[in-house]
Amino acid sequence: MAGFLGKLGRRSGERQINHYRKLITRALFPHACAGCLREGEMLCEQCRFRLSASLRGVFCCPGCGQPSAGGYRCGRKQCGGTAIDSMIAVAPYSNRPLRRLLHEYKYNGVQEAREAVLGLFGSFLACHVPLLESRRPQAVIAVPMHYLREAGRGFNQALELAAVTSGQLDLPCCARGLGRRWSFRRQAEIEGQKERRRRNAAGTVYEREPLGHLGCVILVDDVVTTGATLSETASVLRRAGVREVHAVTFLRG
Repeated sequence: MAGFLGKLGRRSGERQINHYRKLITRALFPHACAGCLREGEMLCEQCRFRLSASLRGVFCCPGCGQPSAGGYRCGRKQCGGTAIDSMIAVAPYSNRPLRRLLHEYKYNGVQEAREAVLGLFGSFLACHVPLLESRRPQAVIAVPMHYLREAGRGFNQALELAAVTSGQLDLPCCARGLGRRWSFRRQAEIEGQKERRRRNAAGTVYEREPLGHLGCVILVDDVVTTGATLSETASVLRRAGVREVHAVTFLRG
């Protein structure tokens, strides 16, 4: 017991040291706005307004990536098979300010970037509530993260985005419905073709709690590039008995 309490004390001390280190770093190296690069805030009010007004969304077929009404599968011959019924994103991955905000939030844990990303995501969803409600979803599910990765990062950005989606649509968020097996290589670290990422994602997601009673779900992730992880997660949901899976992401490559 004494050893356990000692470890807790050391961890608490380490958190305080990290907190003060971040404060000192912020004082010495202030943030630059992701939009205009002016020193001060992670996203100034002018750029926040400009970005919010420009977020018209990316509505593309989840199979082939071609533009489609509502982001539904287009059904064309060249459209690849996928377990996802529709996919919409706030913006394309080529949007540099949003990409920088997501990077600072996801990898550096910058609180201002987190607030900006979640705020912009919520504003976009608020404008598209009727579209999402037309799918008749029963729950919101986040793409899962392995608990060790989540512990190391301190949060699961997909789960936080899912919580925003849950609030906008007034739906339950199934935080523990899916689990993630350990993968030594993260998808973001793999360069090359879609097939390599698909093989890396295969078998990494599993059903942790029964989900077959859900007829339709909104699946949320922060970014989709090749779509390998999102497709693997949707496939697991389909095998669990979910009939429709509609994906929503912050950025889309």
